[in-house]
Amino acid sequence: MPKFLRVKDIMVKDFATIPVDATIREAAAILHQGHFSGAPIIDASGKLVGIVSEKDLFRALFPTYGEFYDEQALMSCLGPDGMENRLKEAGDKNVKDILKEPITATPETPAVQIGAVMLARGIHRLPVLKNGKLVGIITRREIYRAIFDRIFNFDKSMKG
Repeated sequence: MPKFLRVKDIMVKDFATIPVDATIREAAAILHQGHFSGAPIIDASGKLVGIVSEKDLFRALFPTYGEFYDEQALMSCLGPDGMENRLKEAGDKNVKDILKEPITATPETPAVQIGAVMLARGIHRLPVLKNGKLVGIITRREIYRAIFDRIFNFDKSMKG
């Protein structure tokens, strides 16, 4: 057993990416079809330029708190059909307008360190870069399972 868990021990190597020129609708399709809750955004050369989550897409489609109250009269006049049409139009926005600057990990980063970063920043996934190349994704779920399996021996104690 290694001295401590590293990102490379638990990262996901099979993941989706979203092209930087994709629309919100196209990004949502990639996440939806792959059952992913987020994905890295890459440019034409495959370089990581950001990350987007379902939550980011949801925020881009719906009005902000202030917009909701500023436009409440308009929205109530639109009704559900009008509001759905408004969401469809918002899907044409470009994903690069909503992507977030990624916090990244390396394969050698200790998993407990990444778990702490995720908790402190309120994020659920980080791209993993090796020599500037995207090689994986580390999610809170993988860290959670690996840490608790290791610390509390869940994988052994549950079998028995």
